[in-house]
Amino acid sequence: MEKARSMLYYKGVTTLWWAKAVSTAVYLINRSTNSTHPDMTPYQLAFKEKTRMDHLRVFGSIGYAHVDKAKRTKLEPKSFKCKLLGYAENSKGYRVYDLESNKVKVTRSLKLDEREVNGIYDAVPTNNTTVIQTTEDEEEVMHLEHEEQPVVDEPMGPVGEAHANDSDMNDVDQDEPTGHEMAEYKRTSRPALSEDIVFHPEPERSRRAREPARLIDVGPTHDIEYRVNEDDDPDNDDHFWSPSPKRARVDEDRLLAEAVLAYAASVGDADDAPTTYTQAMKSNEASEWVKAMNAELHAHTDYGSWTLIRRNPDARPIGCRWVFAKKRDQHGRVVRYKARLVAKGFKQKFGVDFFETYSPVANMNSIRVVLSVVVAKTYVTEQLDVDTAFLNSDLKERVYMEVPYGIKNAENMMCQLNKAIYGLKQATSAWYKTIHEMFMRIGFRSCGADQIVYVKGKKDKYVYVCLYVDDMVIAAKNTTEINEVKTALKSAFKMKELGEAKFILGMEIDHNRTAGSLMIKQTRYVDDVVKRFNQEHSKTVVNPCETGMKLSKLQSPATNAERDDMRSKPYRSLIGTRGQQHWKAAIRVLRYLKSTKEYGIIYDANNGKVKLEAFTDADWGSNLDDRRSVSRIMVLIGGAPVVFKSKYQRTVALSSVEAEYMALSLCTQEVLWARAMLKDLGHGQVEATQVWEDNQGAIALASSAGYNARTKHVDIRHHFIRENVAKEVIKVDYIGTEDQLADMLTNGLGTKRLKYLLEASRIRTKAAQH
Repeated sequence: MEKARSMLYYKGVTTLWWAKAVSTAVYLINRSTNSTHPDMTPYQLAFKEKTRMDHLRVFGSIGYAHVDKAKRTKLEPKSFKCKLLGYAENSKGYRVYDLESNKVKVTRSLKLDEREVNGIYDAVPTNNTTVIQTTEDEEEVMHLEHEEQPVVDEPMGPVGEAHANDSDMNDVDQDEPTGHEMAEYKRTSRPALSEDIVFHPEPERSRRAREPARLIDVGPTHDIEYRVNEDDDPDNDDHFWSPSPKRARVDEDRLLAEAVLAYAASVGDADDAPTTYTQAMKSNEASEWVKAMNAELHAHTDYGSWTLIRRNPDARPIGCRWVFAKKRDQHGRVVRYKARLVAKGFKQKFGVDFFETYSPVANMNSIRVVLSVVVAKTYVTEQLDVDTAFLNSDLKERVYMEVPYGIKNAENMMCQLNKAIYGLKQATSAWYKTIHEMFMRIGFRSCGADQIVYVKGKKDKYVYVCLYVDDMVIAAKNTTEINEVKTALKSAFKMKELGEAKFILGMEIDHNRTAGSLMIKQTRYVDDVVKRFNQEHSKTVVNPCETGMKLSKLQSPATNAERDDMRSKPYRSLIGTRGQQHWKAAIRVLRYLKSTKEYGIIYDANNGKVKLEAFTDADWGSNLDDRRSVSRIMVLIGGAPVVFKSKYQRTVALSSVEAEYMALSLCTQEVLWARAMLKDLGHGQVEATQVWEDNQGAIALASSAGYNARTKHVDIRHHFIRENVAKEVIKVDYIGTEDQLADMLTNGLGTKRLKYLLEASRIRTKAAQH
C-alpha cells in the first residue's frame, strides 16, 4: 500500500488511478527480493526464470508513445502524449494513458521524462529523456469506461468516455488475447500445447446440430467441480462487487492493502493453481490443465452455451478468462484439475445485460443444525455435486462475449451467450431459480429460516438437502429415500456422486452411525492458514490469548521505526492494521489453532432427542478505546454448539446489567431463529428454550415489565425479551460464572478453565469423544 501511495504522490498522479498503482506495486514486489527469500525474487520462485530489471520505469512519468504506421497516415503524428501507468500483464509493453484521446493503451515503444517530481509535466521532453524501444511496435487499446473506473456503482473514469466502435479498441486486461490478437500472440509466446485446442464456429443463431469441438484426444472428462476464484488480476480494478459511492474512499484503502499484501504473501507457493492461461501452459502440470480445458469446452458444446456470430460494431462483448483450481480431498491431496471459463461479468451494466443478481448463500449455522438432527435421528448422509451447474440455466438477457482464448477459426467472431455461464452477474441467481424449481417439482419445500435448506416428508421420515451453489448434502433415514432424490435430480442434471458426506464448506465431517456421533472439524483449513503465515515450526500454546490481556489502538505504531517494522508483516490479511502487540496476539491465535487443529465439535445421538438450550454473557466495557461491551452467546443442540458468536454492542452500556441485558437480546434472536429452523426440519420445540445467564440483575429485568429508573433509557428493541419470556418461548435462569460456556468466546482464560469449558461444550479430539 505504501508503495502505491508513494508512486501516486511522486508524480502527482490522481488517486483515481490507484488500482494501476497497486498493480504496479505488486509487479515490483514480485520482482524484488525479501527477507524470506533474500537470493531469489517471487517471480523467480514461481516461474524459474531470471528477473529482468532493465525495463522498469518511473510510474506516472509523462512521455510520448509511438504510433504504428498501420494506424496513421503519412501526415498524422508519429506519437501521442501519454502518462505511464505500469506494465502490460500478458504481453510485452507498457500500459499508458493517452492524454489526447483519453484512452488507456499498451505500447512497446515510448520516450519518457522521468525527472519531474510531484506534478504533471506538460512541457515537451528535452534531450534528457529515456528511450524505451523493442523490436516490434504493438498497441492495444481498451474501453476506458469498462476498465479504468474507481470503485463505485456506476462506471466512471478520470476522463471522458471512450467510444465502443473505435477500430483499435480491445480489452487488454483479458488474460488471453481475442480475435485478431490471437495470431500475433500465438506466434510470439503461446505454448505449443494449446495448438490442439480447437473449436469450430457454428452458423449464426444455430442452436441445433452443433458441431462438437475438436480437442486434444485425452478422453472424456466430465467430473468437474468448481468454486469461482475471485483472485482476478491485481491489475484489474473492476472487481466482482460494487460498493456504494459512500464507501468508495474506505474500500480504496482496504483494497490497496489487501491487493498488495495478500497477493505478495501467496507468491511462491508451488502448490497454487496458475492464475492465467500462459502460466498454466508454462507449468509442469500443463497437460493436466489442457485436459481440464478440453473438458470445459466439451461441456459448453454439449450445453450450447453460446452461438458464434459475426462481430457487430454496435455490440459490446464482455471479456472472459480461464480460471484454474485444484480439487482436493479432506486430506489435502489433489484429486482433480479444474479449468473454468469465466465471463468478466463485472463489466456488465445493470438494466442493459443483467437485472437480478440475488441468490441465497449458505449459512454455516444451518448446516450445523441439520447435522445435529442427522446424528440424533441416525440418518444417512450422502454428498453430490452438479457438473457445470450454471450451464443448466438459460440466459434471458442478450449478452455478448469475446471468443475464449484457445478456440481457432474464430477471427472476427463473438459469442452470443445462451446460458448463464460462470462469472455473469445473473449466473448464481439463474442457477438458484433452476435448482429451486427442481426441488419444488419433486416435493421438497424450502425452509423459512434458511432458503438453501430443503425438506420433504413427515414425522421421522424426513429427507433434508443442504445446498451450497452446486454442492449438496442429502440426509435421510435410509439410502432408499436418498436414491429416489438422486434419481430425480439426475433426470435433470449431470451429477457426480461423492459418497458419504465427508467435506463441505471447509468442514471435515466424520459420522459414526454405530457409535451415534458426528464430528466436524477444520484441520486442513488450520494447516493452510498456519502455513500461509509461516507458523508451521512455531511452538504451540495452550490458550489463544494471555489471561487478562487487553489490546487497544493506543498500542498501534507511534514511531516511523515501528511503522516500518509493521509494514513488513502481512497483518492486514490476517486480521487488520495495528501494532506489534496486536501482531503477536494474532500469531498466538495461530499457534493455539495449530495445537488444537484436531479438535472439533462432537454431536451425539442424545437418545434421539433434539433439545435446544443457550448460554449468554457479556464483557462489560471491555473495549479500551470506546468502552463498548461485547456480547457472547452460544446456542446448543444436544449439548453441542450450533451457533456461537461474540459481537460488539452498538451502544455503550452504563452498567454490567445493561450489558448483559443487551447480550441476552442478541441471544434471544438466535434462539428464535434456531427454533424456527428446527420447526422447519420437523422437530419443533414444545417447551421453552432454556437460556443460561450469570447476571441476576439481567434475569430480573427480563422477567419484570415494571418501571425501573436504572434501565429506563434501554432501547425498547431489547425489551422483546420480556415478550418471549411471557409467551414461554424462552426461560432465563441463573448459572454460575464457572459454568458459563459463553465465557470462553472472548475472555483470556487460564488453561484449566478453558479446558473445562471446551469439554463441557463437547469440543474435543476424536480420540476423547468416548
